[in-house]
Amino acid sequence: MLTALYHATDGPDWSSVGSWRDCNDGWLSDRPLGAWNGVETDGYGHVVGLDLGSCGLLGELPAELTGLTQLESLELWGNLLTGELPQGIGSLSKLRLLHLGGNSLSGSIPPGIGELAELEELSLYDNQLSGGIPAELGRLTQLVRLELAGNQFNVLPPELGNLVNLQAVSAGGNPFNGRIPPEFGNLKSLQSLGLSNTGLTGEIPPELGKLSGLWELFLDNNTLTGTIPPELGNLAKLQQASLASNDLKGDVPSWLGNLKRLRWLDLSNNDFSGILPESIGDLLGLEHLNILDNPRLSGCIPRSWNSFRLRADHHLEPCEQGETP
Repeated sequence: MLTALYHATDGPDWSSVGSWRDCNDGWLSDRPLGAWNGVETDGYGHVVGLDLGSCGLLGELPAELTGLTQLESLELWGNLLTGELPQGIGSLSKLRLLHLGGNSLSGSIPPGIGELAELEELSLYDNQLSGGIPAELGRLTQLVRLELAGNQFNVLPPELGNLVNLQAVSAGGNPFNGRIPPEFGNLKSLQSLGLSNTGLTGEIPPELGKLSGLWELFLDNNTLTGTIPPELGNLAKLQQASLASNDLKGDVPSWLGNLKRLRWLDLSNNDFSGILPESIGDLLGLEHLNILDNPRLSGCIPRSWNSFRLRADHHLEPCEQGETP
């Protein structure tokens, strides 16, 4: 099985990029498998780990790879792999880490990936994968990290809301159809949600306000409409948020002043109107505020906001002495 991988991915020419290691050292030799570079074995000689990240693997993943049924981690990131994911990938039932990001893999994710019940991290970012993200991913309830950014996926399934242990979702740069699933509000362990530059439409689901542990929220460069739901005022741990480059409207909500941990806020290139709320001045940790390209915003910017603690990108004039926003 390892031999098949070696021959299918131009093993003789593997070369490490930016590392000291000799990627094909020991391969096809008489040394124990655990002495082959990047191969980890257990006490019984079973291959449990394979790490050939950034080793110049070129070609398609062979079907024989799915015969490594004791494999717990598979890291082939940053290579030149093409073709599709093996259809039998579900047979790797002990996988906890699957990292194939930064390749040129194409086709869809096989539904059998839903059989990887022990999987904790799935990284497929920056490939050419397409189709819908399979609903079967919603069965991977041990998943902690999901990285699917920079592909051609067109469906964001509501079943992902079943992943109650998920801490980070990165799915930006995909041409999704439709809306943000309100079921994402069930991701009670989520700390980071990245859905930038995806073409998602509709309103921001108020259910996202249930993500009480969220630190980062990136919804910029979409086609989101409506107002910012007041339920987002419950995100007490939020530190970074970008809603830039959408079609959001209405007032910039005064409850933003309740998000005391907020350090970075980008509301630029929308259609917000009214007066910028004074409560933003209560955010003593805020370092950056961008409200550019909201021509209907009025009022003025308190001079104190332009202190060392805040850089504000805006079109408003500084307030005169005694003037309020």
